Amino acid sequence: MPAAAGVASRPSAWRWLAATRPAFLSLTLLGWLIGVAASHPPAALRGGLLLALLGAVLLHALANVVNDVADDANGGDAVNTGRVFPFTGGSRLIQNGVLSARAMTGLAVALGVVLLGLGGLLLWWRGWPVAVLGGAGFLVAWGYSAPPLALNRRGLGEPAVALAFALVPWGTAWLVAWPSVPLGLAALAYALAVAAVLYVNQFPDREADLACGKRHWVARWTPQQAARRFGFLLAGLYAVAALVVPAADGPLWLLPVLLLPLVLHATAWRMLLRDAVQPVRLAPAIRFNLLAVHGVALWLAGALYGF
Repeated sequence: MPAAAGVASRPSAWRWLAATRPAFLSLTLLGWLIGVAASHPPAALRGGLLLALLGAVLLHALANVVNDVADDANGGDAVNTGRVFPFTGGSRLIQNGVLSARAMTGLAVALGVVLLGLGGLLLWWRGWPVAVLGGAGFLVAWGYSAPPLALNRRGLGEPAVALAFALVPWGTAWLVAWPSVPLGLAALAYALAVAAVLYVNQFPDREADLACGKRHWVARWTPQQAARRFGFLLAGLYAVAALVVPAADGPLWLLPVLLLPLVLHATAWRMLLRDAVQPVRLAPAIRFNLLAVHGVALWLAGALYGF
């Protein structure tokens, strides 16, 4: 059964959930976990931090829904025949007739209204830092895909996503106390890890993105050049991550453990180099990349917690 048919046959609530691409929302949870591990929040603040997690997840969901609406409007999803389900090419709920573009726009507005209410509660709880974090998050969630910013069409999508996911652990800790240098390093490493997810996932969508005017990093280079340059992203990620242990005075035995996600990333890179010009074959590389990012996040949380 085609994926869209499977979603369409399920209850209505599942269709709305599928529109947010829930499989990728774990990236926000992991960023929040890094911030909690670094800040060791007292019991009195834990309920508020859970509300902050809900807000961050809803912002991520909003970004995904707005991306689907924008890609439907610019025709990118309609011409995308090289996507690798379920990792790239959006949810395709609009293209497959599961939800209309109007319904998806309504969902985006509803998420925005809920976020405003939740933001008000968090603002009352912790004051102006919430306004800064929430405003930056909303700007990226909406501006990544939607005009007038449309950052992913200008080669600014990757930095914007990296900034957003750096703010998740950094901002979580900021709600407890001013973040430390080790957390700043961990937030930067995690931002690079999530940027690596976006980078690899753009290969199957490259031709469709070029057709609709998107000029993200992978679209600006040949597939072979883009695949080789993924190595620079990984080098930066692991160089920064390795600094977290000495910065936090953590146990040195944690450093060899970092080799586990590094091996997964290296495997993904090798597959990317091999199949960059045949992106329909990139599903294994995308899976290894996602596993590696989860491993990096858990390693960073452990290093900051003080194992």
